[in-house]
Parts: sequence; structure tokens; C-alpha cells
Amino acid sequence: MARDTRCRPAARSALYRFERAGLLDAGSPIADGTLVYKTQPYGCPRNGTMGQCYVADAETGRFLRMVNEASLVRAGKLPAEVRAYGGAV
Repeated sequence: MARDTRCRPAARSALYRFERAGLLDAGSPIADGTLVYKTQPYGCPRNGTMGQCYVADAETGRFLRMVNEASLVRAGKLPAEVRAYGGAV
């Protein structure tokens, strides 16, 4: 059985659209308009610390990177099956 590598959403996880804002995200490999959700990797500072958070791709569930919270525009809720699983489908 293959190990599941999808990221679990953080509590109260919503769907966000990534739009660059600030110097930290200027060189980000994430394309503007990509749908993402916040995730909380084990052993990392909590989301919101110093205005940063960790995101995963909403389509694949793959961890992307730490981004500036100002770069996230709320785009709705995660689908029920994603919230129930704790990762993307």
C-alpha cells in the first residue's frame, strides 16, 4: 500500500486564491490565481505567525510553500470530501 502524501487542511480551512502581495511572494513559483488551502506542517510555527502561513494546492493536495497571508484571497469552502478526508481528492 502506497503512503498517502497529501497535506491535511488546517482547522476551519477555507479555499483561497493566491495573488502575490509583498516581497516574500515576489519570486514565488505559485502562479497567480492558483487555488490553495492552508495547512499546518508538523513542527512548524503556527499559521499567522509574523503574517505567514503554509499552503497546499487545492487540486493535488501537494504542499507548496510558506506565503504571506496578504497574498490569499478567500475563494469559498473546501469541498466536503476534502474536509472529511483531511486532504485533496
